[in-house]
Amino acid sequence: MKRMIYLAAVLLLAACSRETLPDANEIVENPEAKTYTVSLQATFDPETRLSFDISNQGAAKWDQSDKVALFTLNGNRVIGDIRGDFNEDSPTFTFTIEDGDEIDEGATVYYPASIAVKGHPDQIVLPASYDNVSDLGKSFPMKATVSGGKMAFKHLASIISVAPFTSTPSYPSYDQRPQIVEFSVQGSNAITGKFTVNNDLSLTASGDNGTTITAPWALNEPYYFVLPPAAYQFSVSIKAADGFIYYKKSRTTKPYDAVRKNLLPMPAFDPQCKEFYLTSTETDWSDNVTTARMIQTGPNSFLGALYSHRGPLGDRDLGLRILQKYNLGTDWYNVIGGRNDNDMASYGGGVGNIYGDVGVWKVSITLYEDNWRYTTERVNNEYHHDHMYLVGSFDNWSAEGISLTQKVGHNWYAQVEVAEGAMIEPGVEYTWKINNGSWAVQWNDGVINADKLYSYVDYKNVEGHNSTLKLPAGTYDVYFNDAIGWIMFEKK
Repeated sequence: MKRMIYLAAVLLLAACSRETLPDANEIVENPEAKTYTVSLQATFDPETRLSFDISNQGAAKWDQSDKVALFTLNGNRVIGDIRGDFNEDSPTFTFTIEDGDEIDEGATVYYPASIAVKGHPDQIVLPASYDNVSDLGKSFPMKATVSGGKMAFKHLASIISVAPFTSTPSYPSYDQRPQIVEFSVQGSNAITGKFTVNNDLSLTASGDNGTTITAPWALNEPYYFVLPPAAYQFSVSIKAADGFIYYKKSRTTKPYDAVRKNLLPMPAFDPQCKEFYLTSTETDWSDNVTTARMIQTGPNSFLGALYSHRGPLGDRDLGLRILQKYNLGTDWYNVIGGRNDNDMASYGGGVGNIYGDVGVWKVSITLYEDNWRYTTERVNNEYHHDHMYLVGSFDNWSAEGISLTQKVGHNWYAQVEVAEGAMIEPGVEYTWKINNGSWAVQWNDGVINADKLYSYVDYKNVEGHNSTLKLPAGTYDVYFNDAIGWIMFEKK
């Protein structure tokens, strides 16, 4: 069913007694098959509107391929097809009824027909997976009760709309390309499986329920996910067939109150992961550690530095590996490593360490369209600093403006608030440097603004303040690595 949605009208719930339909309904008998056909007109109840416009501000429209399921007086489930002249606003569905059975006033009807449970007119099944994305657009569950030869459909659920993906995230190899889009909710509220449809149109989970919906990866097609009314925290993930997660966008800070007949539009987003971390003996070889954040240096390139040294396994502990945000803590299955410098990166439990003898090593990773490559370089001048500060005209060049914390060797972090009345105000251009509190060591010449939140900064001790900082309001995580001279602001 095509969905063209506009703002809500009044709720109207009409109670109907179960009476046999009047003789005015068209009845065509088929003596040989001992069946006859009944035609009913489908409409949308005045309250069947969604509270957000998807396109063209109009009522929902029927598609000629739509089917509905109706329960007869004898409890049989029959499928209705659109036949004859097609009217996308109120088509006529035709049902084939067994001789001795009938459609009575108040009969229950469901759209789409696939959700109706045979033998249970008070139950529906919401699918956990879809074979193609277009089926998601025909998955909005509705119920009608027959009245006066018409079926007025009402929505049974809320809907999450995910804007079409217009680009494909890069991937290590063709076999590891994105193939699955997964919508999942946290907690015990079910979104798939069998539900009882209550008289007030609310849904109650009634067995074999789940919290995840999957559909194939596709470009330029919107994704629609059905939610029974409840409060949810949810996420949308893009995965390879083996479960490797390329991207995950979550709504977890504030639960979404899914109300029947409402729609929540999620804005378009870039499905490319941009968060990577290093691990080594220095971080106790944890595959779930985020202290050594790699800093963005280009649209799809990242650079970090971390100490490599021997551990309990001697030389086997030399080197580093790369961790990707959405696959942390997977018991090394999805960690990124390799064998040779300037090699294609690979992931999995059997990958080796990225080469690095004792010392501090820079590791870069670049995400090309269908492969990822990394390079390594030893840092010849190893710096050791006990303190690091972000200073500038925003605090009249105090030597200790905003203190950074060293999470692990050479990897520094701070959180900065940009707001009216704060130390850093939105839309104001400031000059700034990074120093160690004594002005003996300084980094400058970096430019940070809303268009590019990352920059290289030179390691030097000179007069002049050439760096500039100009940001919109918000809270920012600041990452700085004094072994590579790169800084990054990330808006939370």
